[in-house]
Amino acid sequence: MDATTTNSSEASKEGYLHATAAHDLEKQDSIQDRTRLEAFKLGSDNDSVQSDRDPEDLEKALSPQPTKPHHEPPPPTTAEDWNGPDDPDNPLNWTMRKRALHIAPIAFLSFATTAGSSMITPAAPEIARYFDVSRTASILSLSLFVLGLGLGPIIAAPISEKFGRGVVYKASGPIYMLFILGSGFSKSFGGLLVCRLLAGMSGGPVLAVGSGTIADMFPPRHRAIASGTYVMAPFLGPALGPVIGGFAAQFKDWRWTQWCTIFIALAAYLTILPMSETYKNIILQRRAKKLHIPPPPPRP
Repeated sequence: MDATTTNSSEASKEGYLHATAAHDLEKQDSIQDRTRLEAFKLGSDNDSVQSDRDPEDLEKALSPQPTKPHHEPPPPTTAEDWNGPDDPDNPLNWTMRKRALHIAPIAFLSFATTAGSSMITPAAPEIARYFDVSRTASILSLSLFVLGLGLGPIIAAPISEKFGRGVVYKASGPIYMLFILGSGFSKSFGGLLVCRLLAGMSGGPVLAVGSGTIADMFPPRHRAIASGTYVMAPFLGPALGPVIGGFAAQFKDWRWTQWCTIFIALAAYLTILPMSETYKNIILQRRAKKLHIPPPPPRP
């Protein structure tokens, strides 16, 4: 009796489950049919709308629309400061390649200047014999040159603040080479010492103004590598100068130490000529003159 009751209850449960599953399948099929019908209606509506459109309208819609012309910002009315943080004339916004091409020439010229100080030292014994002076006195050609390197920036630094960095480089280079030329052609020991002193004074400005050029082009957080590259060159000059001067004095005479100095300085000077001005005040003054606007106020 109990077994019969259990079998009937299990059969009724199985029938209920089969009926529920069939009802779910019918419901899912009806939802899918309704979705297909709505999609068909929507497609038909879109086709009717597209067929109603004029072909010219479709062509206009598909053709690219002309862009509005780009209007450049109005020219500045004053030259007191840069035209915003992205001003292309600001050396801080120059490309890294352009800034590197402004570091290399001043480093090369600094090398040519300091190399000229020590290039004469291997020829000191020959200078002593040629001018009939003591060995100690012949070393004055080095000592007075180094003294001039210290005096030159005292004059050149204010000039760079007044007339710009480029003027200092392009004016001091030829003067330096002329006094080195005078040293090579000197007929007296006094003339040699005077020319060496003046050569040091005219070559020294690049050692001081070069740091200002780097400060013009690089913000403080990016200045370490550029400054390190530049400072390396003046220290490299006294190290390589005696090597070059030793070959010149051994195979030629003491005058060739001066000719070699001129050759290196001339090569360095040619790289200086294409350089642009980096000092802010001078750039703004030139802009004001070009655009006929008020110049920036003078610095105190």
